[in-house]
Amino acid sequence: MGSRGEAVLFWDSHLKNRIVKLRGREENGYGMAGFGCILVRNERGMIEYGPGTVEQALERERLSWEHLGFGCVFEDVIGDVDGLLLAQAFVSGTAPTEKEIRVWMTQQGWESLDEAKDVSTTLRQHAWRRGKIGAFDANETNFIKSNVNGQLYPIDLIVWMMPE
Repeated sequence: MGSRGEAVLFWDSHLKNRIVKLRGREENGYGMAGFGCILVRNERGMIEYGPGTVEQALERERLSWEHLGFGCVFEDVIGDVDGLLLAQAFVSGTAPTEKEIRVWMTQQGWESLDEAKDVSTTLRQHAWRRGKIGAFDANETNFIKSNVNGQLYPIDLIVWMMPE
């Protein structure tokens, strides 16, 4: 179906109601994100993305469900943990506007980090915090506005503990 950032996406032609995401190690051709990005501090102390392990990818999805109410579920491990197969419910819809995303995140109790001096400048515009949890990459490509109920669904945010 496509390839974006951390994952190769497939339409589940058997169940016809979900997207399957394949993530994996860089040495196997999956890119530098590992099994999915997490939040880390770089050598200058700035929050940025770092590659995640398979365990961290699964924790990231758990956090997404807990803090955003939507995410992926574990399907399988490929080979000797060469790849990770996740699945996510398919939501028919369109990309919401930046304003709709900002309203939704604020209504869910998230605080924008667009002025945060310790967040990498390239990430600030789409970075949010609620307590000790960060939700990054909250842009139009990572949300779907449902055609059925008009609700926003976060489909690929980087949800992780804010690095200390």
